[in-house]
Amino acid sequence: MNEDIKDYNGISATEGLSIAASASCNGLLGFSDKDLLTLAAKSIDLYLEWDDRPREWQPVKTCRSWNPLEDDGDALRLAVALKLNVKTPNIDSCIVKDCYGRLLWVGTGEDFAKVTRRAIVMAAAQSIQG
Repeated sequence: MNEDIKDYNGISATEGLSIAASASCNGLLGFSDKDLLTLAAKSIDLYLEWDDRPREWQPVKTCRSWNPLEDDGDALRLAVALKLNVKTPNIDSCIVKDCYGRLLWVGTGEDFAKVTRRAIVMAAAQSIQG
């Protein structure tokens, strides 16, 4: 990761990681994917039911699954609903801020799409945690 690359508010990815690590995302790092998806859905008032076959979340009264950790469209709709600012200062990091410019989550990793989706879900879960 290149420390010299700054995002739109002058925070480098390294600085952002430091901030996110110190905040520890309100303890969300130990949550399961199922718990994170529950919080993310709650953040946009989406009511889900767990379907043991095929083991995924579905919005109530639909036949469609909902998983912004795996589906780019679900992640984008979640980010738009929460008015999140998603920035990708380089190929292996993603910085998510709320509409007031507060840093919510910084993600890094080799799978760029996966990092971005997880950063959006983590930010959504954090927004409901306070």
